[in-house]
Amino acid sequence: MRMIFTFLKNVSFKKMHKWLYIYIFFSTGSVCLSDVIQPPTMHTSAGADLTLSCSHTSITSGDYIHWYKLLSDQGPQHIIGGFKDSRTNSVNMIFSKDRKFSQLHVQSVNPEDSGLYLCALSDTAMQTRALLVQYVL
Repeated sequence: MRMIFTFLKNVSFKKMHKWLYIYIFFSTGSVCLSDVIQPPTMHTSAGADLTLSCSHTSITSGDYIHWYKLLSDQGPQHIIGGFKDSRTNSVNMIFSKDRKFSQLHVQSVNPEDSGLYLCALSDTAMQTRALLVQYVL
């Protein structure tokens, strides 16, 4: 099974059994006016590992990077976040030495990994309760 990771608009999530779509948008935290850039297209196959990239050149020492997955019928689901390299069961986030670039590594992707993936920058000193994510189409 071949899966395509790409940026598309107005795609139905009902026919996802044959293809796995990962939508990537760039977003910024609402308080800090920082640039967060993600590539629009990724390609991989079922069972392969996937690496998503995020550039955040204006990050400061108090900023965290968060990755979210958005499903068609739900709000954003927090996957992982932090200010340094982090790991959970099937994903890990790795920063460059200067923290201006990070990658989300997803191990053995499958159709359940379908969704819109967001990289967000937050100033945790200013946002103690929730991170607002702005979608840019």
